[in-house]
Amino acid sequence: MKIKIFITIFLLLLFIISCGTKIDVNKVREYADPMTENLLIGRNEKNYEKYSKDFSDEMKKAITKEKFIESVDLIEGKIGKYIEDSKKFYMAKKRKKLYYCNI
Repeated sequence: MKIKIFITIFLLLLFIISCGTKIDVNKVREYADPMTENLLIGRNEKNYEKYSKDFSDEMKKAITKEKFIESVDLIEGKIGKYIEDSKKFYMAKKRKKLYYCNI
């Protein structure tokens, strides 16, 4: 169950970077790390505005404030709160023009 929750959270972090075949992991992390940290801290604080700050309009429609509040209680009940700056970078992948970052 924990893995499902983490996968769901981090799949929310989809972002577009200029076209290219080689992944510059440092560039991806420069972009993704602050967004991920903001999302996780926003979740800790139960602050939807902070949590969704970097979301596209489409993502905000999919994850409404009501759904966010429901998920926060579920996640905290199962795995607890995020410890600030404790995330670990695992890998980055490119599919078409989108980069996916697993942390």
